Amino acid sequence: MGRRLRGLPLRGAIVVALDDSSTPEFAARVAADAQVKFAFLSPSKPPFPPAIPSLLLEESSDASRLSTPLPARELCDKRITRDQVAQILFTSGTTSDPRVVVLTHGNFLANLEPLEKGIAEYRK
Repeated sequence: MGRRLRGLPLRGAIVVALDDSSTPEFAARVAADAQVKFAFLSPSKPPFPPAIPSLLLEESSDASRLSTPLPARELCDKRITRDQVAQILFTSGTTSDPRVVVLTHGNFLANLEPLEKGIAEYRK
Protein backbone atom coordinates (compact mmCIF):
# COMPACT_ATOMS: atom_id res chain seq x y z
CA MET A 1 0.00 0.00 0.00
CA GLY A 2 1.40 3.37 -0.93
CA ARG A 3 2.71 5.70 1.77
CA ARG A 4 -0.17 8.16 1.32
CA LEU A 5 -2.80 5.41 1.57
CA ARG A 6 -1.58 3.69 4.74
CA GLY A 7 -3.74 5.91 6.92
CA LEU A 8 -6.98 4.77 5.31
CA PRO A 9 -7.55 1.76 7.61
CA LEU A 10 -6.91 4.03 10.60
CA ARG A 11 -9.75 6.24 9.36
CA GLY A 12 -12.12 3.26 9.21
CA ALA A 13 -11.88 2.69 5.46
CA ILE A 14 -11.70 -0.85 4.12
CA VAL A 15 -8.93 -1.26 1.57
CA VAL A 16 -9.62 -3.36 -1.54
CA ALA A 17 -6.43 -3.69 -3.55
CA LEU A 18 -6.33 -4.80 -7.17
CA ASP A 19 -3.43 -6.36 -9.01
CA ASP A 20 -1.86 -4.17 -11.68
CA SER A 21 -2.76 -6.73 -14.34
CA SER A 22 -6.49 -6.75 -13.52
CA THR A 23 -8.80 -6.38 -16.48
CA PRO A 24 -11.51 -3.69 -16.50
CA GLU A 25 -14.11 -6.48 -16.29
CA PHE A 26 -12.50 -7.97 -13.19
CA ALA A 27 -12.14 -4.51 -11.62
CA ALA A 28 -15.86 -3.89 -12.19
CA ARG A 29 -16.74 -7.24 -10.61
CA VAL A 30 -14.54 -6.53 -7.56
CA ALA A 31 -16.05 -3.06 -7.22
CA ALA A 32 -19.54 -4.52 -7.22
CA ASP A 33 -18.74 -7.47 -4.93
CA ALA A 34 -16.87 -5.32 -2.38
CA GLN A 35 -19.35 -2.43 -2.66
CA VAL A 36 -16.50 0.01 -3.35
CA LYS A 37 -17.44 3.60 -2.43
CA PHE A 38 -14.27 5.40 -3.56
CA ALA A 39 -11.21 4.48 -5.62
CA PHE A 40 -7.63 5.72 -5.86
CA LEU A 41 -6.48 5.03 -9.41
CA SER A 42 -3.38 5.09 -11.54
CA PRO A 43 -3.66 6.70 -14.99
CA SER A 44 -1.59 3.89 -16.52
CA LYS A 45 -4.10 1.19 -15.52
CA PRO A 46 -7.41 0.16 -17.11
CA PRO A 47 -10.42 2.36 -16.36
CA PHE A 48 -12.51 1.77 -13.24
CA PRO A 49 -16.33 1.89 -13.24
CA PRO A 50 -17.11 5.58 -13.85
CA ALA A 51 -20.03 5.62 -11.40
CA ILE A 52 -17.59 5.24 -8.47
CA PRO A 53 -15.98 8.51 -7.31
CA SER A 54 -12.22 8.34 -7.78
CA LEU A 55 -8.97 10.24 -7.67
CA LEU A 56 -5.77 9.58 -9.58
CA LEU A 57 -2.91 8.76 -7.18
CA GLU A 58 -0.72 11.33 -8.88
CA GLU A 59 -3.34 13.96 -7.97
CA SER A 60 -4.08 12.76 -4.44
CA SER A 61 -2.24 15.67 -2.83
CA ASP A 62 -4.89 17.99 -4.23
CA ALA A 63 -8.08 16.91 -2.44
CA SER A 64 -9.94 19.91 -3.91
CA ARG A 65 -10.27 17.90 -7.15
CA LEU A 66 -12.62 15.44 -5.46
CA SER A 67 -16.20 15.57 -6.65
CA THR A 68 -17.33 13.98 -3.36
CA PRO A 69 -15.64 13.84 0.04
CA LEU A 70 -13.77 10.66 0.95
CA PRO A 71 -16.23 8.24 2.61
CA ALA A 72 -13.65 7.45 5.32
CA ARG A 73 -14.23 10.88 6.87
CA GLU A 74 -17.59 9.84 8.30
CA LEU A 75 -15.96 6.93 10.17
CA CYS A 76 -12.94 8.70 11.64
CA ASP A 77 -14.49 9.28 15.07
CA LYS A 78 -15.52 5.67 15.63
CA ARG A 79 -13.29 3.35 17.65
CA ILE A 80 -11.60 0.73 15.47
CA THR A 81 -11.80 -2.79 16.92
CA ARG A 82 -9.90 -6.01 16.23
CA ASP A 83 -13.03 -7.45 14.60
CA GLN A 84 -13.50 -4.60 12.13
CA VAL A 85 -12.65 -5.38 8.51
CA ALA A 86 -9.44 -3.67 7.36
CA GLN A 87 -8.84 -5.16 3.91
CA ILE A 88 -10.56 -7.31 1.32
CA LEU A 89 -8.32 -9.32 -1.00
CA PHE A 90 -9.27 -11.18 -4.14
CA THR A 91 -6.82 -14.05 -4.49
CA SER A 92 -6.36 -16.05 -7.62
CA GLY A 93 -4.95 -19.42 -8.40
CA THR A 94 -4.15 -20.92 -11.74
CA THR A 95 -7.15 -23.24 -11.72
CA SER A 96 -10.02 -21.17 -10.33
CA ASP A 97 -11.66 -17.76 -10.19
CA PRO A 98 -10.32 -15.35 -7.56
CA ARG A 99 -11.67 -15.91 -4.07
CA VAL A 100 -12.46 -13.32 -1.45
CA VAL A 101 -10.28 -13.08 1.68
CA VAL A 102 -11.44 -10.71 4.40
CA LEU A 103 -8.75 -9.47 6.82
CA THR A 104 -9.61 -7.73 10.07
CA HIS A 105 -7.50 -5.34 12.10
CA GLY A 106 -7.02 -8.28 14.48
CA ASN A 107 -5.44 -10.31 11.66
CA PHE A 108 -2.82 -7.61 11.14
CA LEU A 109 -2.23 -7.23 14.88
CA ALA A 110 -1.75 -11.00 15.23
CA ASN A 111 1.24 -10.65 12.89
CA LEU A 112 2.67 -7.63 14.70
CA GLU A 113 2.22 -8.59 18.35
CA PRO A 114 4.88 -11.38 18.39
CA LEU A 115 7.34 -8.96 16.80
CA GLU A 116 6.58 -6.36 19.45
CA LYS A 117 7.21 -8.90 22.23
CA GLY A 118 10.45 -10.08 20.62
CA ILE A 119 11.80 -6.57 20.20
CA ALA A 120 10.99 -5.54 23.78
CA GLU A 121 14.21 -7.00 25.22
CA TYR A 122 16.32 -5.01 22.76
CA ARG A 123 14.75 -1.63 23.51
CA LYS A 124 16.97 0.84 25.34
